[in-house]
Amino acid sequence: MIDSNFFRDQMTIRRLRLAAGLVMLSYLTLHLSMHALGNVSFEAMQWGTRIHDFIWHSVPGTIVLYGAFAIHFTLALYALYARRSFRIGAGELVRLVLGFSILPLLLHHFTAGRYVYSAFDVTRRYDVVLTAYFLFVPFWGWRQVTVLLVAWTHGCLGVHYWLRAQSNYHKFAPLLLTSATLLPVLALLGIWQGTRQVLAQWQLHPELLQMTVREGHMRDPSVGGASWDLEVQLYWIYVVLLALVFVAWVARWLVESIRCRHLALPSTRCWTDCTPVRVYVWGVNCVPAVIPRCFRCCHQTSARARRVDMIIPRLRTLNVLWRSCLWTSAGQRPWSRSGSLMTWSSC
Repeated sequence: MIDSNFFRDQMTIRRLRLAAGLVMLSYLTLHLSMHALGNVSFEAMQWGTRIHDFIWHSVPGTIVLYGAFAIHFTLALYALYARRSFRIGAGELVRLVLGFSILPLLLHHFTAGRYVYSAFDVTRRYDVVLTAYFLFVPFWGWRQVTVLLVAWTHGCLGVHYWLRAQSNYHKFAPLLLTSATLLPVLALLGIWQGTRQVLAQWQLHPELLQMTVREGHMRDPSVGGASWDLEVQLYWIYVVLLALVFVAWVARWLVESIRCRHLALPSTRCWTDCTPVRVYVWGVNCVPAVIPRCFRCCHQTSARARRVDMIIPRLRTLNVLWRSCLWTSAGQRPWSRSGSLMTWSSC
C-alpha cells in the first residue's frame, strides 16, 4: 500500500515520472531509428522490426514499457489535478498540451498493432502497416506521423526542462538539439522511402498485395471489429478520466475558496503597510497570512505566524518568499529557522 505522504513529496513524484518518461522515450528512439532504416532499404526496415520485437515484445520489455506508461500517465493526471494555477510559460503549456494529446492519437495504432498481435497472434510488419496507412486509409498514416512528431517533441521538451538546471548542459545542448532534429527527419524520410518501395512492389505484383492483406487480416471482420470496439472504449475511458480530474480540481478550488473566505486576517494599526497574501503549501489546503512591511506591526502578526507554523508541515517552499519580504525597518528578520519549520522571534 502506498504511503499517504508519497504524494506530498513533489521531488519523488517528479523523479518517478521522469524515469517512466525516459523509458518511453527510449522506446520511441528505437522506433524512429527503425523507421530511419527505410533510407537504406525496405528489407532493412523489416530487419529492424526483429530487434524491436525482441526487446519490447518480450515479457520483461512489455512489463517495463506498459508499467512506465501507467506510472507516467497516472502521475501526469495527478500533476494536472495538483496544479494551483494554469498560468504557465509557453514551453510548459506546449509540453502539457502535447503530452495529453499523445494518447488519443496513439490509440488506433495500439489497437491495430499490439492488441491484434497479443489477442489474435497476428504480426503486422511494415508491408502490412505501410499498405494500410498509405494505400487503403491515408488518414491513419498521417495521423501516425503526427503522433510520432508530437510524442517526440513532448519527450524532448521534458528532457530539456530536466537538464537545463545542470551547470554543463549548455555544452551538450547543441549536440542534443541536432540529434533531436535529425532523428525524426530521417525517420520520416525512411517511412516515405519504404512506402514507395512497397507500393511499387504491389503495382508489379498485385497477387502479393492480396497475400499480404490475407496474412495481415486487414479485412477480417472478427479482427477489425474487436480492434475497433476496444479503440472506442479506450477513447471513452480517456475522456472520463480527464473529466474526473477537472471535476476534482474545480471541487477542490471551491472548497478551498470557501475555507479561506472564513479565515480572517489579523487587524493591525498600519494596515496600509501590510500585504495580505494567500499562501498555498503542498499538503495544506490554504493558509492566509500577512507579510509585514514595517517594524511597528510585526509583533501583531507574530502570533498569527506561530499558528501558521504549527499547521504547515514543511515551509522550505516558502523560504524564498519569506526571506525576500520579511524584513523589518531595522534591517532584521523577525523570524528564525529551526529544523524544517519557521519560528518567529519576538519583536
